[in-house]
Amino acid sequence: MSRPFPLYAKTIQDISGIPIAFAITQSTAYHFFFRTKRLPTTSEYWWLVGACTAVGTSLALASILLTDAFAGMSTGMIAVATGTMIAIQAVVLAIAFSSFMGHSFLKHVEKAGNTSER
Repeated sequence: MSRPFPLYAKTIQDISGIPIAFAITQSTAYHFFFRTKRLPTTSEYWWLVGACTAVGTSLALASILLTDAFAGMSTGMIAVATGTMIAIQAVVLAIAFSSFMGHSFLKHVEKAGNTSER
């Protein structure tokens, strides 16, 4: 993604937010699945995706503002970069909280629960 915009390569890396999304997903998913031991309902699913996207976006924007990554960028490019960051995080989180990945989380939760009972 940084090839077409070599001047903004560092900014694009800073705001992609994928590591932030993965960290938030891991902690939230394990907390949810350890607490409930089931897959989220549809409303819970969208709440988790929305809330985690909001938190991830807030953390990424705070990081960007602290590092001055938007310095010298046009307003249009800032809007495109921010929109891309939000979209990437939402997709990563939607996949992570899907039933396919949820079953994987539940298997790990059950395995961890069986190990701790011994």
